[in-house]
Parts: sequence; C-alpha cells; structure tokens
Amino acid sequence: MVNLHIHVRKNHLGDIGRFCRIISNQAVGVVLGGGGAKGYAHVGAIRALMEIGINIDFLGGTSAGDLYGIGMSHSDFDARKVNALCETSAKRRLTSNDFSWPIVSIMSGKKMAAFMQEMFGDSELEDIWVSSYCVSSNFSSSGTKVHDRGLISWMVWASIAIPGVFSPVVIDRQLHVDGGVVDNLPIEPMYRYPVRHIIAISLSGLETRAVNYDETPSAAMLIWDKITGKRKYKIPGISSLIVNSLTLNSRQKQENTKSKVSLYFEMDLREVGLLEDKKWSQTIQKGYDQMNVFLINLPDNDKFWLKKTCR
Repeated sequence: MVNLHIHVRKNHLGDIGRFCRIISNQAVGVVLGGGGAKGYAHVGAIRALMEIGINIDFLGGTSAGDLYGIGMSHSDFDARKVNALCETSAKRRLTSNDFSWPIVSIMSGKKMAAFMQEMFGDSELEDIWVSSYCVSSNFSSSGTKVHDRGLISWMVWASIAIPGVFSPVVIDRQLHVDGGVVDNLPIEPMYRYPVRHIIAISLSGLETRAVNYDETPSAAMLIWDKITGKRKYKIPGISSLIVNSLTLNSRQKQENTKSKVSLYFEMDLREVGLLEDKKWSQTIQKGYDQMNVFLINLPDNDKFWLKKTCR
C-alpha cells in the first residue's frame, strides 16, 4: 500500500521545488478551518502567503476549509480560476431557495452538490498536484474520518454536511457529517505528512462574546426589531446556532492544538454571516489584508520562509 505519492510534472519548477522541500525536511503544510461563507477569507489568506514566498506542499481542512482549500489546490492555485469559482458560487446562492421537507435536514443540498460536481468533476483526491486531505465526522462511529483518496466532490460534500442543515453523506455504509463537529481545525492529520512547518488558519475566534440583553427576545420582538430597523437585539440565526453549538467541543480541541504549529492565525470575521455569500469579494479581501498584517508583525525568528531553503 502506498502511504504517500508526490506528483511531479516534467520541467515544472513548482513541482520540483516541492519534491526538493519534502525530501530535505523543509515542507510546509497548511490547515484551514471551517466557518461557512467565512471560508472565502481562506482564498485571500492563501494568496497573501504565496505572495511573500511561502510554498504550500500539503493542504488539509474541514468544512469550508475543505471546500475553498481543496478548490484552490484542485485549480493548482490559479488565482483567476479560483476567483471565477468563488464568483460563480456566490451568484448561484447555493444555500438559498434549496429547502427540503425538514425530516432529516432543512436543505436538500442539491444546488451545492451540483456545483461541486461541476467544479471537481470525476477528479479524485489522489489526482491533486498538492497532496490534500479533508475531514468529516463519522456519525456511525462517533469519530473523525480523514479522507485523502476518493472522489473529491463526494468527500468534500461529506465534510460540509452540517447536521440539521444538510443530510448526512453515506461512505462505506456509514453516515458522515460536517467535520467541524469533531474537529473544526484538523491539525493532527497533518502530522502524518513529512512537514517541517504547519500553518493553521482559523475562521472563528475563541473569545467570549457577551449578548446585549438579559433574556432571549421573543419571535415577535425580533420581527418588530427588524421592521423598525433598530437592531436592538444581536442574536444568531438558526444555522449559526446549530453550527456553533455542534462545534463547542471542537473549539476546545482547537485551543489545545494551536500551540503545536509553526504559525497559528485567527481571523476576525465577526461581520460575515455563516451563509452570507453576497460579501464574497469583501471577505476574500479581509482574508488577504488580515493575513498580510499578521505576517508583517511576526517576529523575525518566526519567519521561517526567509531562511535558506530549497525553493
């Protein structure tokens, strides 16, 4: 059984450089966290990393981290292709007008599944030039499942299947749901790869957030608040409540593992809603700007990419 394979195209300097970094123990792995439409920020963050000379040799993620991360690696990090995919997904409003009978989930997921099939086609995870993995939560065994082979569209679909929002995905006769339920920033699977440095990017901060009311407002109060435009109450929507409640344990795990990476970056995306595709372009820019500020302010000793390595 092959545990690791490395794609190298003839006379392709990027592939040759990756091979050189891997065998010389200088490889870089990037791990991307989940967060719905906040995931557009990953596109900007990756662009900022590559612009300063950080080469990505392995990539992994869960939920939105998979969708956008593997979307980028499958497109060979071609900025034009990636932006076109982001624009198309936002225009199609993949999470709108897709409601189902609320027996297993509130959405059918048909629009999302069709888009991923169009984006990835029949490609498998093994086909991607940069070795990539995605993570789902195995509902049947109550554990984490790391996918590093198989049909990309199906594996990513399993990883973003938010319980209650989308139906579970069947893989090998077992039910799989959103990877963020168990691990919303899957750093540990990256240890399987021959990496020297791991960069972890989180879309959700771990800070405590107080609400501006003493009792939960009624539906009538919320409706009136919206009609009048007063915005007195700041309360998360149904989808946000579901996702954030499901990932509470995962957030604690994230806190425990973030010290084990070379660079850990938490984005501030509080103004971006979980399903807010309309702000896709601004969210990409936020990711780009915030990552640039983060990299500039790093101590020189942490800027490992400036040291002499095989490029």
